[in-house]
Amino acid sequence: MNKINFIGIISAAHCNPNGDPLLGNRPRTDYDGYGEITDVCIKRKIRNRLQLAGERILLQTHERIDDGCINVKERANLPEVRKLLSKKKETDAISVLCREFFDVRAFGMVFSMLPFKSTLISGVKGPVTMSMGRSLDIVTIRDIQITRSGNITSEEGRGPETYGMSLPKIDYGAYMFFGGITPFIAQKTGFSDEDAEKLKAAMLDMFQTDASIARPDGSMCVPLLYWIKHESSLGVCNPVLIKKAIKIAKKNGIDSPRRWEDYEVDDHELFEIPKLTIEKYTL
Repeated sequence: MNKINFIGIISAAHCNPNGDPLLGNRPRTDYDGYGEITDVCIKRKIRNRLQLAGERILLQTHERIDDGCINVKERANLPEVRKLLSKKKETDAISVLCREFFDVRAFGMVFSMLPFKSTLISGVKGPVTMSMGRSLDIVTIRDIQITRSGNITSEEGRGPETYGMSLPKIDYGAYMFFGGITPFIAQKTGFSDEDAEKLKAAMLDMFQTDASIARPDGSMCVPLLYWIKHESSLGVCNPVLIKKAIKIAKKNGIDSPRRWEDYEVDDHELFEIPKLTIEKYTL
């Protein structure tokens, strides 16, 4: 496997891309008002999509459990793993987990909650790294008042209508995220070129099956993704140069973008970097 980098855009309209539990689940923003989507959130979407595609996932959400295991520790407690642990072969046991679970060999895993706590092995480092998504412009968060008709309980003196607030949402945000795959770590976990292709496919479609009240169907998508393959395992250039080679700006006359089409992309410098194979996907 050679070095791979990727850069993508997440388009979010009239939804809550990633709520902050410390702020009443309001859409995440930094101190300057730019929207944020954590890397953990993005990986969660990718895991869910891979799971639906038939891949075995160790870190499953409760509502998506597909193997009857109620937690991660139970799911990782495979017969082969137990046998190797009994022989003090912790490294081999981790290799089994990497082989069996896509997300372990891709993103790595901290094993503090698994049967490894009595050893010196705290976890495994994954070859796939990913940044947080950060919006290209400041996002506007709106709180919408709602009216519910019909009482839940029969309280004396209470009218049939109840007023409250709906989930806070942003009007629009285009979030850029980036990351890469390190071949030397991939070799240790068994992450293959075939796995990389599956990861790319999941990344492109990670919001197709992620609808919820906070994220209505069709409110989020990945309208742009660059999948960049180097001609060597070390990489032919610094990933910072790749990121700088893609310039995204608002179209003339547009102050507050309301859709992805309100931006224009200049990526000619990226395609001029030698010894890179670039796949560009647009929606």
